[in-house]
Amino acid sequence: MTLRQRFAGRMRLLASALSPFSQASGNQFFIGKKPLTADDHLATYYKRFSILPLELQYFITDVMLRRCVVAVANFTIYVKGFDTKLEATKPPPDKTDAKTHNEALIKQYGWVKDFVDDINKTVNLDNLIFSAALTMEFYGRAAYEIVRDRKDIPVMLNALEVCPDRPDNLKPVINERTKKVVKYVIKRGDKEEVYRPEDVLYFVNLDINDSQYGLRYDQVYALGDVTPALPACILRREVVLTSPRIIKRVCDPFVIISVNTTGFMGSKEELTKSLNEVLEGIDSGENVVTNHEATTEAVYPTISLEAVTGYEKEKANEIATTLGVPRILVNEPNINRATSETEMKAFVEGQVAAKQRRIKRILEGPVWYGMLVRLAFENRNTPIKEGEAVPVSVKQNFRVIDIGDYTQESTVASTLYGNGLGVLGEFPEQALKLAKLWTPEVEACFQQQHQQQQK
Repeated sequence: MTLRQRFAGRMRLLASALSPFSQASGNQFFIGKKPLTADDHLATYYKRFSILPLELQYFITDVMLRRCVVAVANFTIYVKGFDTKLEATKPPPDKTDAKTHNEALIKQYGWVKDFVDDINKTVNLDNLIFSAALTMEFYGRAAYEIVRDRKDIPVMLNALEVCPDRPDNLKPVINERTKKVVKYVIKRGDKEEVYRPEDVLYFVNLDINDSQYGLRYDQVYALGDVTPALPACILRREVVLTSPRIIKRVCDPFVIISVNTTGFMGSKEELTKSLNEVLEGIDSGENVVTNHEATTEAVYPTISLEAVTGYEKEKANEIATTLGVPRILVNEPNINRATSETEMKAFVEGQVAAKQRRIKRILEGPVWYGMLVRLAFENRNTPIKEGEAVPVSVKQNFRVIDIGDYTQESTVASTLYGNGLGVLGEFPEQALKLAKLWTPEVEACFQQQHQQQQK
């Protein structure tokens, strides 16, 4: 007996079991509770995260988006790191060599750099830069409350909510004449708190209208770098949601079942309802035994799995291209050296360098390094008077990646936690915690998911 004949025989038995009327069937079959299908599990999985902003939903559920976003944040800070350096703020005196003058000041004020470096270690600045880069990818801006001790020295940086769905929960108030922030209004529940500009370390991606919201749509929604990639993520999810149906179509054909209903005495609506109730409990592979006669016809559809997987891969590449991430960093095989170097160069000198410049500009401003330098002099009992320039300034120095060395590229890819599949890439919880995006809402979503998996 062929596979087709065995399948047709099983369908005849299955169809006979569908007769719900006692006059024709004698003893009626009862089929148990309908088991949860892959479609049900997927719908439940995605529903758990639906309360989160769209960007965060897809960061959690779309592995390609997560790899790309984590790659940008990692290359911004973790791959090579950073250090600080002192620079003279005033030109050298007449007949004094600039280099000699600068070296003398650096030697004289080396303790300022030491003080600033200690604060950076205390607040874990490299982690904050990773957090800022990741949050700016999502929402176009990032903000942190500067927590100080009794001596006014920063000891902690607490992340503030910049969710695009609630943009006015953190509202910069701008002076119309100077275009500078005069205060931050932060909404917590029904209450509003006012923060001084020097109490908030605030980053913004692209501020073309001086609103300090970054690029905005309709003055409501702050746009991040991932926004243009979201349509591709949405379509990739549709492929995932459709795949269980495609698999069933490939494994099991469409089956047309004919059942003798001459013995049923109820209405057409009652018959339809009764048949549907029985059908809900039947799944592929279930064994059914009956003594009823029925006929079946199987239709074998042709589905191109290559086209489906090709479409999914095309959308994955679209996400990486949109975010400017080299394919070597997102597990795309068979990329030759020339292409790899070109993509790496464009990525490091474009996307990453732009992110580093924005972060560097904020850190070197009056709210962080400017404030820390003055604080260093106060701690030394030689405070700088208001309006008076400090003799030295601290600069942020992001180390440069050697993109010309192919071996270095491979090492960098391995450093990126297994091409984005390791701790940060595979487990979104770790990346969210590092980025200081682990909110109570996010935690509730993950707890729900873990509880469901344990059942």
